Amino acid sequence: MPMTASQLLITNDRQYRITRARIREFEEALAHADEQYRDADPILSRAMHDQIASQLDDLREQVNEYEALRDSEDFEVEVDSLEKLPIALVQARIARGLTERIGREDPCAAAGDPALRGEILCWCVHGAAARDRERARRDRYGYADAGAE
Repeated sequence: MPMTASQLLITNDRQYRITRARIREFEEALAHADEQYRDADPILSRAMHDQIASQLDDLREQVNEYEALRDSEDFEVEVDSLEKLPIALVQARIARGLTERIGREDPCAAAGDPALRGEILCWCVHGAAARDRERARRDRYGYADAGAE
């Protein structure tokens, strides 16, 4: 069954490890929340407990989505608007087991069109500033412009 392009928040293994560490911290905070806020107003105490639990649920959901993508055998995504395309590209990268780093020597080596792949992905996912950095990187490694023959 195809996935839909959702608001993926964990996009790489580093963020995954950090999020897992945050989950452990929130679990510990939740375990001690009742004790920590026992002298507070019961409504405030309950609100703090619920806030921690809600954040913990959000982090777990992000980890579960990342793990499902990373461990998927057959990945297929449905994108119903161009606005959701950047997230779908990141999901596809995770599902294929690719990293954000393409390579130090050749930043566009994994592309079908080496001169444009990195630029397009950077533009879609990170915006104009990243696109400009990718152009500079491409120029540094001697790639010709896409329009040049």
